[in-house]
Amino acid sequence: PRPRPAEGETGGGPDPRTAQEAILALLRDVDGDLSIPQILNVLDDAGHALTANHVSVILTRLSQSGAIERAGRGRYRAVPR
Repeated sequence: PRPRPAEGETGGGPDPRTAQEAILALLRDVDGDLSIPQILNVLDDAGHALTANHVSVILTRLSQSGAIERAGRGRYRAVPR
């Protein structure tokens, strides 16, 4: 596991969150739903080099846990809090 930056520290490097944390935060920040390619683009910009298959597995796990919901084929959104 990578060390977390201290509160208020930005570092300017790649996103320190896990891919799962980054995907969940992304879906919670967006109104509506996102496709896997859209998620991949944002994660790539944040420094997470993932494949579509890896993102799909993470999304399936998040969906099964109830943290997000499937909005359609290949589209996901956060569950309202």
